[in-house]
Amino acid sequence: MTDIGSVFAVVTRTGEMYTLPAGECHRCHHRVIRHFKLRDAWEDVVRIIYEPSPGRAADLDAYRLKTNNETAWFDDDARCRAETSLSRLVARSIIRDARESLVCGRYIIGDGADIGSVQDCRLSVCGGKVRNIADSTVEDVNGGQVENISDSRIITVCGGHIGKVENSLVHHLKGGIIDHFAGFYLFMLSEGEIGQLDGVIQRDHGGGRIGNRGKLAAVLEDRRAYPDPTAPSRRRAAQEAKPLVGDYPPRGAR
Repeated sequence: MTDIGSVFAVVTRTGEMYTLPAGECHRCHHRVIRHFKLRDAWEDVVRIIYEPSPGRAADLDAYRLKTNNETAWFDDDARCRAETSLSRLVARSIIRDARESLVCGRYIIGDGADIGSVQDCRLSVCGGKVRNIADSTVEDVNGGQVENISDSRIITVCGGHIGKVENSLVHHLKGGIIDHFAGFYLFMLSEGEIGQLDGVIQRDHGGGRIGNRGKLAAVLEDRRAYPDPTAPSRRRAAQEAKPLVGDYPPRGAR
């Protein structure tokens, strides 16, 4: 999986560079070509990816440009111009100062940031402090501190400290600390620590640590025993399935 800081772009023979706006589903060159109605010829466009080293989305020095195809006209000068433009694009999404709120965008939270609330965003937390995240997609938490995450989807937690996660999906906890996981679903626990568990864990690989387990806690062994609530076609089945322990996922949960 590419980092949230990664940018997929297309450069044409005439020197123009195209990428989709921040916050859009842009992780496919074909989407960029189709959106801008470009001529999809291998020799007329260069497909590039500008991405950081894993977990270093807030560090501009960690970014490198890669190409999916090479052409004679995409020389060192063209590459340098593309890197400069993409570096400026990424820099605009990195937050290192105090903000009362972030709404509807794609952000990378770096050291020095102090954010009050985040609503309807895509973000990576690499440092700083965030008080509340709601209705958002958190692609990774690699550092920093988040007090509360609710009604959101969290892809990976590799580090940092999260106070409470409630009514949210966590795909993989492989580092860091969650003080209170109040649901509703954690797909994989391989490392990291959960202080209080009041939700469902799909797969526990034995490398993590769970402190206290509440009455509604459940650790499942077999994926077939509990439908995947993230799949739209299975949401009704997930809500109607007989709970193994407690009533998880909550009825009506998105």
